[in-house]
Amino acid sequence: ELWFSPGPLWFVEALLIFSLAYVLGRAILSRVQARRVNHAHPAGQRPLTHARILALILVLAPLSFAVRLFFPIDTEWYHFQLSMFPQYIFLFAAGILAYRRDWLPDLPRGVRRAWSAIAILAMLSLPLFSVFSGALENPYPFQGGITWQSLATSILEAVYCTAMSILLLGIFRLRLDRQGRLGQLLSRNAYAVYLIHPAVLVGLAYPLQRVAIDPLLKYVLVAPVA
Repeated sequence: ELWFSPGPLWFVEALLIFSLAYVLGRAILSRVQARRVNHAHPAGQRPLTHARILALILVLAPLSFAVRLFFPIDTEWYHFQLSMFPQYIFLFAAGILAYRRDWLPDLPRGVRRAWSAIAILAMLSLPLFSVFSGALENPYPFQGGITWQSLATSILEAVYCTAMSILLLGIFRLRLDRQGRLGQLLSRNAYAVYLIHPAVLVGLAYPLQRVAIDPLLKYVLVAPVA
């Protein structure tokens, strides 16, 4: 029986939906603003602050918890894990705000340091929380429903993904803000490779499907060529 899966391209589909929603929203907002006499201050005059980051987390965490009442973690709807979509949508919107409000080149030092430390603490806390809270023995209460485990997971994930985004922005801005020739070549072709690489991987892995060797050896054979 044949079964279709988009593989990693589900994320491209999601990004296209988000982008279309943004374009539509911008068109509507532009019409509304064009009718106003007094315009707001330029977006670039609103710096990123601890309060704005906390506000994002305080909205994202309960929203993730609420969505998982209906769509628990590891359940799919047309190849979409809707349990994760509050994070995807909010971080997509945060990226738009970061560009429009000029947060990327002007990330305050205090904000960057504080939330980078929080990101590291959250990264260490997630596996410890999984071990000591019983998630490895019984993961179902953590995946959704009216449980303290699901609420705690939603809060930890909201803190982690928000803080880690700031940590990575700081690292790339301070340490990795330039490209060599190879980096430029890879950057220009990243999207095309993202589209075609599933076909390449499947084409190389499928002939080895019925070969009776260790899966790790299959990986060693396929990965360098892919």
